[in-house]
Amino acid sequence: MLSGLLLTASFWVNIEDKQALICNINRLSECIQQLPTSVQQTVSSQNIAHNMAFRDAMVISFKDKTLSGVIFLNPKATASEVYSFIEGSKVQLKLKQPLQLSLWHEQGHLQNNQIIAPLLKRPLTKSEHESFADLYTVWESVNKTKSLELAWQQYHRRNLNVINQESDYSHWSVPLLYYVLEHYNAEDILAFPSYTEFASDLLIHYSPLSQDERREFRSLIKHLFHSHSTFNQRRYLSWRREKFSAYLAPTLDALLDKKQARTLLKSLALPLANNLNHP
Repeated sequence: MLSGLLLTASFWVNIEDKQALICNINRLSECIQQLPTSVQQTVSSQNIAHNMAFRDAMVISFKDKTLSGVIFLNPKATASEVYSFIEGSKVQLKLKQPLQLSLWHEQGHLQNNQIIAPLLKRPLTKSEHESFADLYTVWESVNKTKSLELAWQQYHRRNLNVINQESDYSHWSVPLLYYVLEHYNAEDILAFPSYTEFASDLLIHYSPLSQDERREFRSLIKHLFHSHSTFNQRRYLSWRREKFSAYLAPTLDALLDKKQARTLLKSLALPLANNLNHP
């Protein structure tokens, strides 16, 4: 469906009681003309093209009574796979519907402003914005496919991306996705009549990582995968290793055989715990 819509310069989607314009970056000027004149002045075709660079999607939100924002899609920049090398082993993930997931993620940013921030009763941090945008991605993917397959794909992709680049830590939504996949199956999610009710139920029990937790997980990931030293200090941030092992193991189990996955965890000095199992 999305590929057909992208043959046009633009189309509209609903964001709660507002709308967002979806723009094909390859027909940017034509798309921007669909925006109100007052908003067009804040959206420069040249700046958008420059800021997107090699990104496949980007969102700009507006403080407007009827217009939530505009989402830019770049189909040519959409990856069909992602892979990492861990201790010399290649871990590869083939991507299904990657541009659709990117669109849902950007829609999630707009949903954050109208739903998640009011539920938390405070502004979201940058990392929370990314994580809850992925929560909306899960919601949409389950409602469209009636399964958790694309939710798991997003989980694995976030793990591989942060292994590849430390800068992707801001998008590392795995702690939130882990909780969702541990506590909800597809039927549970489908039972909620709206995203607001799903998010409200989740936030009764789930608390976003604290600043200390995020800082320590980032330091551990940097130490394991981005340090210039090849020496892994096995006791470094030992109190975070068991949980990080639980976060990483489902990805390794899904993309490698069990024996190879366990060998990699041991080589990283990550404890073998009872982990969330990928179906």
